[in-house]
Amino acid sequence: MTFDIDSLLSRDGLGLAALFLCLLVVVRGASALLWLRRLSRRETVGLALFGATGLPLIVAIVGVGADRGAITTQVGASLIGAGMLSVLLFPLVAIGIVGRRSATSQPAPDQEY
Repeated sequence: MTFDIDSLLSRDGLGLAALFLCLLVVVRGASALLWLRRLSRRETVGLALFGATGLPLIVAIVGVGADRGAITTQVGASLIGAGMLSVLLFPLVAIGIVGRRSATSQPAPDQEY
């Protein structure tokens, strides 16, 4: 599979990538709201961002869609570009929001996992 960087860097391609990046957070990150009662808001946002990351499934779907002619190269490049950005940016932002915990830190005694 080839990646068409020119299609991504066009004006419409960047706009679509931004839209797809927002939709990744809404669609894939929404399940984190189920944990809102057990986690703090910051932890819930971090969980949503970690849950919204995704590239392998996006690449597979774009590959199948492109083979069938259902996805144009510009839309495919925008989807894959959004997936790449999600993998690069969302974990960094989530760690920045939640903060790092040391490996030896223990959960509070009243919390069960």
